[in-house]
Amino acid sequence: VTCPDVTLASFQVSNINSYQVLQAIKKQYGFYSKLNGNELICQWPYDISASGNVHTYEFYTPTVKDGRNLKYHRKEDIKIQVRAISNQRNGQKIKILYPDGVDNNETSIRTLNFGVLTKEQLKEFAKREYDRLAFDGYSGTITGFGSPTVHAGDTLQIIDRREPDREGKYLVDDVKIVYDLTRGFERRNTLSFKL
Repeated sequence: VTCPDVTLASFQVSNINSYQVLQAIKKQYGFYSKLNGNELICQWPYDISASGNVHTYEFYTPTVKDGRNLKYHRKEDIKIQVRAISNQRNGQKIKILYPDGVDNNETSIRTLNFGVLTKEQLKEFAKREYDRLAFDGYSGTITGFGSPTVHAGDTLQIIDRREPDREGKYLVDDVKIVYDLTRGFERRNTLSFKL
């Protein structure tokens, strides 16, 4: 197991498998996990990108089979705040809301709980999580052919010669492999966040 040296708050599980535990840790604390051979890698999302391979999908070439399920959005259109909570050893809690000063009923709040962190560390984690969630770029799925062999945890570089301002690198969250007599061999890649 490779993971950062972080103390998490109490985390209780029952009647779920290992995969569901890793998904719960991802949802509650923001850690991403992947298997690399016999090694389980559990890292912050902005660190895990360094552990995967980089593949290129270029629109209007044979690398992209279907990009209709991709949605392009601007950072200012994403209404989100990050609430980060650090549970201190004395029972007190430090809370950060990032960005602060947002007064909008349509804003959704993403809450993350941590072990013992300083206010500065907590603010840094909240900012990184906000930057992960709110960015100019794509979300959704992009379908390629059987090659290149993209796996979850890899980086997908999207190239668009017609709209170069939309190009970027994204972490692949999930890959669904499809073998079909009518559609052929394809990989449906779900993008996580922009790197």
